[in-house]
Amino acid sequence: MNFKSIENLKVNLKEISEKGFIENHREGDNGGVGRTLEDEMGIIENNLKTGDFKVGDEWVELKTQRRKAANRITLSTKEPQWIINKFEAVKKTGYKDHKGELD
Repeated sequence: MNFKSIENLKVNLKEISEKGFIENHREGDNGGVGRTLEDEMGIIENNLKTGDFKVGDEWVELKTQRRKAANRITLSTKEPQWIINKFEAVKKTGYKDHKGELD
């Protein structure tokens, strides 16, 4: 599902909100809120780097949380540009976890 403008997105979200309580589409606490909203918006579950849907020409990543959640949501991240080989850095500076694997 893509939207022509931010106004189209707002209309869609308002229509979903007006439905009131919507039963969780996934069992448990693992991603159910986000999955339910994606279903309601007609978004197919994905793990794309670009985002979940487009508004105009811009990709948007959908973020959700439960009303009483205390944790913070990361709104943006930037992947570092490594000037050294990241695997070599882990070998040199990492440590072994409780399973004996290098972290």
